[in-house]
Amino acid sequence: MSAQIAAQKIGVTGWVRNLRSGQVEMVAEGEPAQLEQLLEWAWQGPNFAQITDISLEKLTATGEFTQFEIR
Repeated sequence: MSAQIAAQKIGVTGWVRNLRSGQVEMVAEGEPAQLEQLLEWAWQGPNFAQITDISLEKLTATGEFTQFEIR
C-alpha cells in the first residue's frame, strides 16, 4: 500500500514525495490518533521498502490541505 492510499484510508490530509536521496518527505494533518496510525504505517512502509529511521517534526496545523496527494 502506498503512503497516499494509507493516508486516505486513515483520513489525514497533506502530501508525500520521494527525494533524490532515496528518502521520503511527508506532511500530514489530522487528529492525533490518525497521525499516530500514519506513523505506525510509516514504520512498516509499502512492500519492499527498507525503513531505517523516521524523523518527526510536530508543527501547528495550517488547515491548508483538502486531500492527501503525491507531489
